[in-house]
Amino acid sequence: MLRFNAVIATHGRSSLLQRTLDSLAETQKPDGFERINVTENGTAAGAEKECRRAESKLPIEYRHTVLLGKSRALQQVLETLYEGFVLFLDDDIRVCPQLLEIYAQAASEHGPDCFFGGPFQVDYQGDPPPAWLVDY
Repeated sequence: MLRFNAVIATHGRSSLLQRTLDSLAETQKPDGFERINVTENGTAAGAEKECRRAESKLPIEYRHTVLLGKSRALQQVLETLYEGFVLFLDDDIRVCPQLLEIYAQAASEHGPDCFFGGPFQVDYQGDPPPAWLVDY
């Protein structure tokens, strides 16, 4: 069975993280799915509270590093995940209910050393891009 974890690095965007976690709570969890790993970098700014709020609906683990930077936050989590498929997510997306199952199936079919991507529903922080660009 494929071990499967999702990772979200966040900094100072707890309201967006809340919406992302609410969206993930509605997803179907495939066999082998372990948890959503949320790592907050820099100052603690509310992500732990959002993780605690979501833990009744999601298998979730919160980490914090005082070192500022998304790469450092991701590295902190990756050092604890020794094998399996890792899905990197942002803290400002909403996902379809089948997202985790779709990625688990793709990873099972194609094996290691593959990269997968796909469309997400994005909540824009400013004006959305021109309509012709949205599909890309």
